[in-house]
Amino acid sequence: EAYKGCSGEVDLVLMDIRMPNMDGHEATRAIRAVEISTAKKVQVPIIALSGNTDEKDKMEAKAAGMNAYLTKPYSRKELVKVLEEHAVIKRKQ
Repeated sequence: EAYKGCSGEVDLVLMDIRMPNMDGHEATRAIRAVEISTAKKVQVPIIALSGNTDEKDKMEAKAAGMNAYLTKPYSRKELVKVLEEHAVIKRKQ
């Protein structure tokens, strides 16, 4: 609902996998459905955040439509790398 009601552009979503009411996978699927129904030309990058290092969890995140996966705790370097990969910040020259 928050994404659907957003009036501006969203650069990136840091999505916690474990949330009350709606988990991160379900929330991601909902965001992707809004993007399809509103004919968005560019998908917002969604980065999964989880304490789980299980490969099954990573595959489930990808299947839900997430673009990357970070295991908590993550370092600043890991976060910057993901942001660069998804063109949210520019790489240092």
